[in-house]
Amino acid sequence: MTYKDIDKVNDPSAEGSGREIQVDKMTFRRHSLAAASTVVAAVSIALAASPAATADPAGCVPLNGAQIDSHGSSTSSIGIFYDLDVTYWYQDGAVNWHKDVNGPFGTHSSGAVPTAPGNTVTIPGNAGTPLLVTVCRK
Repeated sequence: MTYKDIDKVNDPSAEGSGREIQVDKMTFRRHSLAAASTVVAAVSIALAASPAATADPAGCVPLNGAQIDSHGSSTSSIGIFYDLDVTYWYQDGAVNWHKDVNGPFGTHSSGAVPTAPGNTVTIPGNAGTPLLVTVCRK
């Protein structure tokens, strides 16, 4: 070992005392390399053990245009009964929906919310509660 391989640095445990310690650069490099190798190995193991992020959530809207129905009923504060039906499907880059409210003052509405596969959108739901709909990735 030559003098170039040893540096003198201030001893952090004796701050302000002016004491110095000698640091062997080769030992420092070996320890640094060992620590870096340990970190790389730990990250590799964690990534290998993590579940695949490509799995579709249960109940997602399929990309093939298949329709999904949601049904509910409600009674207004003055006793009027309503049946509510929402049908939704994925087509042409959007979640399309159709809502039927069957009752004395029934209404029908429809629309589309543009989205890409894997995203979640909000569409009108039953009894004033919106539906959060996730489109399948595949």
